[in-house]
Amino acid sequence: MASVFQSRAQILKIYIPERRMKDDQPLCEWIVCRACERGIAGATVIRGNGGYYLNDPVKSPEIINMQVMRPVIIEIVDQPERIEGFAAFLKSEISQVLMCRSDVDVCFS
Repeated sequence: MASVFQSRAQILKIYIPERRMKDDQPLCEWIVCRACERGIAGATVIRGNGGYYLNDPVKSPEIINMQVMRPVIIEIVDQPERIEGFAAFLKSEISQVLMCRSDVDVCFS
């Protein structure tokens, strides 16, 4: 049986705190704008209900507090060499950022 997956790519997941800023702009927005400027295939920002980031205390969804800094995951998908280049760019521009890269199969419908 033929596979429905047509190509290989990589996904770059970037974990940041919600209120972190870069150049007077929310960091998640800054990252997505840089990805778009570089012609990266796709990016999605996901805000978590709970979790923790590096040395920050645990964030719980049960805490009803507008000051809680929630975790944010940015997922970026493209060809491996483009993901590698974009990750290197981010590393040079942003300190203390957690990035994970994985191979993925891509299916367009």
